[in-house]
Amino acid sequence: MFEIRETRTAAQGRRKLTREREEYFRLVQQGVSYTEAASLVGINLRTGKRWRNGRNPSGRQKAAPPARPVVPPSGTSRYLRGADRIYIADRLLEKATVRAIAAELGRSPSTVSREIRRNRHPTNGQYRPFAAQARADDRPSPAQAPEDQPEPRAAGRRPDGSGRPTAGSRASPIPWS
Repeated sequence: MFEIRETRTAAQGRRKLTREREEYFRLVQQGVSYTEAASLVGINLRTGKRWRNGRNPSGRQKAAPPARPVVPPSGTSRYLRGADRIYIADRLLEKATVRAIAAELGRSPSTVSREIRRNRHPTNGQYRPFAAQARADDRPSPAQAPEDQPEPRAAGRRPDGSGRPTAGSRASPIPWS
């Protein structure tokens, strides 16, 4: 059970409310309403709204992106999942750096950079996560690749694998019979 801190009755100032934020997002993810989650955690309803939606610039305040619940790393999977690709697209819209996105996903920056470069729209340059996932789904997985079928032989090469041409091929000094 989450307990509200004793010092929460006084103004916090700029102190980070990381425990409260994590608990708020956990409650919302379980289906608790925004208002109820805010009161259970002990935060103002506006604070919860700002965590969910971010903040627009006004006066001296800078814009702030929405506070995101921590995304678990993709695990041991070698390939990006659809959820990873959507997360990359969302963070790119928020102007996050490639290194920041990679760190949040637990991936190498080169992996994220390559994914963005390969799946940008040709004219407007926007990253397209659903097209990227469709392309990934269309590729055969290593389990589907036929391993027992031999590769087709190059024309005029010996079956033993040596690079010497067979008799009668164009590269052979022996003429056709």
